[in-house]
Amino acid sequence: MVVVGASREDFSHYDIFCGKMSSIEIRFFTETMPAPEYNCSEHTPEEWTELYGTPRFVLGIWSIVFATACQLLCVPSIRVFNRERKLTSYKIMFNLALADLGGITCVGSLFGYAMIRGYVFCSDTTLAWLIGYPVVCFWYVSSTNCILLVINRISELTDHAQAFKGWPSTLCLAISIVYANMGMLFTRPVLFNSAIQTLAFDPLIPGHARGSVKGGGRGSVKGGVS
Repeated sequence: MVVVGASREDFSHYDIFCGKMSSIEIRFFTETMPAPEYNCSEHTPEEWTELYGTPRFVLGIWSIVFATACQLLCVPSIRVFNRERKLTSYKIMFNLALADLGGITCVGSLFGYAMIRGYVFCSDTTLAWLIGYPVVCFWYVSSTNCILLVINRISELTDHAQAFKGWPSTLCLAISIVYANMGMLFTRPVLFNSAIQTLAFDPLIPGHARGSVKGGGRGSVKGGVS
């Protein structure tokens, strides 16, 4: 990646693999979205893509194809889990499969589309939010439901399975969903960026690295990334 007409400091926030990625903040989403580091007003969406985006056709096509294959395999599994959901383990796996399906759609299908178009956050902020926030929620659901599966298995092995059947397991699933939604609303979203071919907590807007924005302004960056 070659930076034209900009100093090393202007793009220091691209060094996420060197430990310089913005930290996760506890901040409600209504305060995150209008924050200065998410300000895309300097260019039009098309200009952001042209200046800082890089079309990633191979990654994009692979992401969509692989995600589609996984989605097709998920559907029959979800049907089986739903049919057998009277069993606690299947009830949890049904919830887990739905979260996985949602996550695959976000980081597979939609992410792949963004990579093919060479998008960065400012290229399509609506799509970025639609991917960034839900995928965090799905991750929370998947993580907590995996823990519930472990607890359920341990209760079965220790002859305490009855204590986790019926309403206790339903209550735990409901708590996990509430926890996931609260976590999503208070966590910075992960945003796509074709230049680094991944999702990051930082919007990676040149001159808008968190902590470098003062008074809502932004540094002047001329040139682009090729």
